Amino acid sequence: MIYLVPLLLLIVVQALDLFVHVAVGELEPIRVMSNVIIVLGGVITLASFASRLLAAALAGFLYLLLNVLFLVDQGWIKPATGAPRIPLIVFVATSLLILCWLISRHKAARSNN
Repeated sequence: MIYLVPLLLLIVVQALDLFVHVAVGELEPIRVMSNVIIVLGGVITLASFASRLLAAALAGFLYLLLNVLFLVDQGWIKPATGAPRIPLIVFVATSLLILCWLISRHKAARSNN
């Protein structure tokens, strides 16, 4: 039960990120793939296999890597508006913090048992 709050929050943040992309007509496949990967990372923490937290951390790393690759390819500044991609940084940082929170809750629960 203690894992559902951060997992649901992670899902909501990813859904909001996707909604923003659809709303502005900029649905980039690499960003969508990263959204799916980090949600899978959160879901993996609920699994029962021994290396689930490592797998979740790997998903977080892949999420970050895909977003960095997006920035390398598309640039820090949006060509259409000339504005920096601050929402991307906010979504990525928030998502990674939530995933870390989810992983740490599992570690804390395991050490209390």
